[in-house]
Amino acid sequence: VTFENVLVLRSETTTDGSRVFMDLTGSGGGYFACGGQMVQILWHRNSANEPFSYTLTDGTPITLEVGRSYVAIVPLDASVTIQ
Repeated sequence: VTFENVLVLRSETTTDGSRVFMDLTGSGGGYFACGGQMVQILWHRNSANEPFSYTLTDGTPITLEVGRSYVAIVPLDASVTIQ
């Protein structure tokens, strides 16, 4: 399976033993990979009913390529390896 856009979003996570809860409102950091390159990004979302917005760390909005996208959400302390 191939994707034109890969986003890795870091989020505060908690568990209650059997379920994982992710805080996906507010803002956080992450990575965006597209066209053989990867950059650090910031994500933002005001409420659960709104879409995410993504920017470079300097505030410049990113543009997703047309096609399939994959979004991974990882805990703040997770190790992320890009190959």
